[in-house]
Amino acid sequence: MATAAVPLSAPFFSFPGEPVIPFKIWKKMFENYMLVIDIAGENWPEAWKHVVLLHCLGTEGQHIFYTLPNRGTTCASAVSALETHFALKVNMVAERHRFRQCAQGLDETIVQYVAALRELVSPYDFGDKTDVMLRDQIVEKASNSQICERLLLEPNLTLEKSIAIGCQIEPAIKNAQMLVEGDTLPVQAVN
Repeated sequence: MATAAVPLSAPFFSFPGEPVIPFKIWKKMFENYMLVIDIAGENWPEAWKHVVLLHCLGTEGQHIFYTLPNRGTTCASAVSALETHFALKVNMVAERHRFRQCAQGLDETIVQYVAALRELVSPYDFGDKTDVMLRDQIVEKASNSQICERLLLEPNLTLEKSIAIGCQIEPAIKNAQMLVEGDTLPVQAVN
């Protein structure tokens, strides 16, 4: 059961206030940590897994945990209690508005923009509309009008096609700008 020296997972909630990272995201980080230290399997007693979870919660996380009803004695029951407590209270209208306001930054690639959009929608269940919303957001809020225009020309546009087209156009635009603005070097006179 001995493990190599692996840095401790980032504490979920060390200080009073609001957690700096949503529980859903921290839980994934914690699950990865459990795999790295090989505690996720059957080799470790359930009590140890539970204690590692509590330790990784941080001071304020433990404080809150011990006030929860139905917190259980297993790692799984503790995670379930924490998920219930830290579940996001979602106002879908406000979240959709926030999502629709997210525009691609000037120095942000399409891939980075889609990752940011996915992060915005990850805590919420937009169901089977997620890819359509992402695709439409790229068409509406891409920072380069040439990308928007090209996407509008595409019949049966999907999210995957939007990303692929954006990834093709972005470097082409940069290369074209480089050619137009290129560094001109003075020509030396031949004697």
